[in-house]
Amino acid sequence: MPLEWALDVGDGKEPLHLTGTVEQVLDQLKTTHPEYEAEVEASVAAALAEGEQSVTSPNPATEVVKRWTYDGHFCFGRWQRTNRNRVWQGVMYLRGVGGRPWMNPGPGTCARVSCSYEAAIYWCNDANFVRTLDSFANIADAANEIINLCIQEQYGYQWSSGQYFYREQWNVIVRQDSC
Repeated sequence: MPLEWALDVGDGKEPLHLTGTVEQVLDQLKTTHPEYEAEVEASVAAALAEGEQSVTSPNPATEVVKRWTYDGHFCFGRWQRTNRNRVWQGVMYLRGVGGRPWMNPGPGTCARVSCSYEAAIYWCNDANFVRTLDSFANIADAANEIINLCIQEQYGYQWSSGQYFYREQWNVIVRQDSC
């Protein structure tokens, strides 16, 4: 299912409601709300700049929010591998997005939250109630764990895919997908 975004634009105004991946939402802002595009892109650029030195080698040191309890992961398997550095770029985009993501009840309700260069990040809700996270950084943290735990090297490239589970009945998938 497509992910719905409620982007806080400040000044006490109602949030903007947009649908799609983070990359698609940025494209929508360019045409429908150009007055907010610069603010959102500045936030994303700041997150990317913060990790700029790691573009060719993602930083393995991450800190998962303690509120969520790790419940296992698996690497590769049914998910086609994708370029690890492209996933890392998606992680940095998600860290720069404000707001709180929410997902319809599951189990197995998933939405693609980031996709570029055939590297996709999905967020899934397995609980039977609407799930709301503190921030998109929660999803980014799980995706970052996947690319640090699930690595294959071939022909000078690093590849990754997998799924990272939380005991609180949600998970994140990293995989190849058409964007």
